[in-house]
Amino acid sequence: MTKYRKRATNKKQKRIVMKTKKIFSFVIFGLFLSQILVAETRYVSMTGTGEPPYTTWANASPSIYAAVSICSNDDVVLVATGVYMLGQAVTPGNSAMNRVVITNDILLQSVEGPEKTIIDGGGNVRCVFMTKGTIDGFKLTNGYANSGNGAYYYNHVGGGLWITNGCVVTNCIVTGCRAYHMGGGLFFYGGSVFDSMFFNNVATGSYYGASGGGVGGGGNLYNCIISNNFSTGSGGGYFSFGIINVEKSEIVNNFSGTGGGACYGGHIYDSYISGNMARDGGGAYYSIISNCTILSNCATNNGGGTYWCSLQDSKVLNNVATNDGGGCCSDWHIEKCLLGNNSATRGGGMFGNCRITLSVISNNTAESYGGGICFFKVDGSSDVMLTNCLICSSNTAEYGGGLALLGGGKVFSCTIADNFAEKIGGGFFCDNGAYNSQIEFYDTIIYQNLALEAGENWSTNGMVSTVFNSCCTYPTNTLPQFHLCIPDNPLFVIPDNDYHLQVESPCIDAGEEMSWMTGATDLDGNPRIQGSSVDIGCYELVPEPGCYLLFIIYQLLFVNRKFLFNLW
Repeated sequence: MTKYRKRATNKKQKRIVMKTKKIFSFVIFGLFLSQILVAETRYVSMTGTGEPPYTTWANASPSIYAAVSICSNDDVVLVATGVYMLGQAVTPGNSAMNRVVITNDILLQSVEGPEKTIIDGGGNVRCVFMTKGTIDGFKLTNGYANSGNGAYYYNHVGGGLWITNGCVVTNCIVTGCRAYHMGGGLFFYGGSVFDSMFFNNVATGSYYGASGGGVGGGGNLYNCIISNNFSTGSGGGYFSFGIINVEKSEIVNNFSGTGGGACYGGHIYDSYISGNMARDGGGAYYSIISNCTILSNCATNNGGGTYWCSLQDSKVLNNVATNDGGGCCSDWHIEKCLLGNNSATRGGGMFGNCRITLSVISNNTAESYGGGICFFKVDGSSDVMLTNCLICSSNTAEYGGGLALLGGGKVFSCTIADNFAEKIGGGFFCDNGAYNSQIEFYDTIIYQNLALEAGENWSTNGMVSTVFNSCCTYPTNTLPQFHLCIPDNPLFVIPDNDYHLQVESPCIDAGEEMSWMTGATDLDGNPRIQGSSVDIGCYELVPEPGCYLLFIIYQLLFVNRKFLFNLW
């Protein structure tokens, strides 16, 4: 009997638990359903009767702001085709006027996309101000942000659009807008912008110099086009106030009156920067750039492609500077890049005091010094460095066709070949300037360069001290300071074309091992040390699997005969 009662009690408890779970589930579902039921869809149309709450197309509002202003969180506002110029509202807590103000977490969406759905600022008010929500599928045009005195970052910025953290903009076109201070098209304090275009916007005021013709502020831009924007100050395409992250975008044909034709600051990934112009940094100024193409930009002063930037895995091609650095000028670090067909007065490919690693510098032109690279040591700065690089294929200048070192520098494991100097130093030209610094070359091939007047491979000027350690070069120019150098043909796989080493090359295992080589790679990405020691030049020999046996036999028969004799 006791057992039966216990079982009955257990069954009763189970029923109570099951009922409780069901009630709890119904409560949760009810709350979820209530949220769905509370959310409204409101309509905007030029042909609507304008009767609140605008919940049908028949009584749709002719003003976007009128419909938005009565929304709650999670509401949706659908907008029909038309040009919307009705209504305006003040920026909360400030004085700038806006065609639309959004302060709730809503979705504002066009029915037929940005080409047919236009918010027009009329040339005197900002188009859209947002602190929450999402806007999808609009053209914003004729917006203007300049309300006189007041909070600059509310009243004088973002002529077309102003957004902050949590806001999302997608599938929009912002064009023909103006801002007095920053962000002619867009200004953002955070937020994300996807699949949108910003063109023909301007920032033209004078407060600290107007900046960001197309975009200004800080946030995320993904798969966007920023083109034909203008700034009297910095950042023709965009100006980073904070951090702008740009990914998979095109920044083309923008203009800046000072620095950064395409962009000033920010992080740029997987993007295309072309046809921009500025005084300094025709393409980019003070930016971090990765996996980008920087093409055909122009600087009227320095840095045709980039100025004061950091580059990785990028191509810098066909850029022009009137003075220094056709491709790059005074950049911090250049890694795994191609600098080609750029031109300037000094440093066709690159000018300045920086570190370049694992890069190819080819076919650049300078009028005076450093067709490929002109390293310029600034007083008190650390020595410039060039590591695992290939400087080749007719880099041209008067002095130092491939490379000019003015004031000091160090070159590690590079190949400098087939460059041309109209006067002196086909491969490189050294001048210590006023700093009396030593110039050093380690494990480097300097071969087959040409100069019309003197120093086919290299030339030094003044009291410069040039040291060569474990280099392959011919001729040696009777320089007094060189150690374990090879005055012979390095045996490239294809002269003038493929600068990898043949199996018979005297450069194989002939270099000087250094601490930085541990874990490092050559220009191809192979381990820097293959075989018994490091190879001279930018490439390590990595024989094909079927060639290993032949390579070993060659080493034993022709290179290490003494070892073979002792073994016998």
